[in-house]
Amino acid sequence: MDKDQKVSGETTSGPSYLSAVNWVKSYLSNRVQYTKINYVISDRDFVTSGVPQGSIFRPLLCMVYVNDQPESLDMRQCYLYADDTAIAVSDHHPQVIGNKLNQSLDTLTSSH
Repeated sequence: MDKDQKVSGETTSGPSYLSAVNWVKSYLSNRVQYTKINYVISDRDFVTSGVPQGSIFRPLLCMVYVNDQPESLDMRQCYLYADDTAIAVSDHHPQVIGNKLNQSLDTLTSSH
């Protein structure tokens, strides 16, 4: 099941389920971010990925999104936390490390 199916409710039906799905969709849509340093505020920009920080729902929503990530990667290099994911690779050569990380990220983005 991909992320769109998880959020869209394509695999389950019923009024209460669809209401919950619509609530989650609205919670994750049309979010903006900006930076404030002293009294200077940057332009606002839409947030198109991730889950809202500082919310009690963040760990749950993050788990929904990342729950199956280790299936697409070698389990030894993927670590899931309550609201974060870490990919670990090692080698003696920085170029090889970069290549391994890029391969892992490519695998994650193509499988989600």
